[in-house]
Amino acid sequence: DMPKIEIDFIEHDGDNGPFHAKSIGESAVVPSTPAVLSALQDALGMVVHAIPMTPVKTIALLQTKEAE
Repeated sequence: DMPKIEIDFIEHDGDNGPFHAKSIGESAVVPSTPAVLSALQDALGMVVHAIPMTPVKTIALLQTKEAE
């Protein structure tokens, strides 16, 4: 669960990146990782701290859970 996020883009001079580009994509990407890790945590019933969470790491977590 996550609260509604409102994003305001404020234009200003300065902080120019390469080729005078400014970053804008992070606002959509930032909440994705915690959402995916929370979904895995709920599905597996265990705490997940690994980033990036790969299929190999997911299988390893499942195997440690089965061994308990």
